[in-house]
Amino acid sequence: MRRNDWDWLEKHLPKSRKRGNVGEKLNWNQIDLELCEKVRIACKELKSIKEFPVRISIAEIIKRVGNRVWLDKRHEKLPLTEKIIEKNLEPWEEFMIRKVKWAKEFFIKSNKLPTLAQFKIKASLRNYTSFNSPKFKKLCKML
Repeated sequence: MRRNDWDWLEKHLPKSRKRGNVGEKLNWNQIDLELCEKVRIACKELKSIKEFPVRISIAEIIKRVGNRVWLDKRHEKLPLTEKIIEKNLEPWEEFMIRKVKWAKEFFIKSNKLPTLAQFKIKASLRNYTSFNSPKFKKLCKML
């Protein structure tokens, strides 16, 4: 069309769209400080939940803080935030131990003596590979 009828093509082309904020530079240091504080608060909230425990994972932090793209793909520009996330992340083994402790406290407060099956259901222990971990076995012997 450009070769044969340039004028017609120019009349019928849609208007060009302006790209927004292309040249705008972000202040990553300021963003890092703000996100760092939000992540710290989110981690404290997750640790202090009195109902059934929630694992402190990147997905859960992102759910509470937002800014998924920054935390997933721009984490190298957010060193303070990344340190706090790494410090607070909870491996599966530690999360299972926290669930067991929570279930133990629950049954002590309700003044009930559960069977092993009831205890596993209350603590939501379904990951049988984690039952073989040394920390978990040691904890179960203490109970």
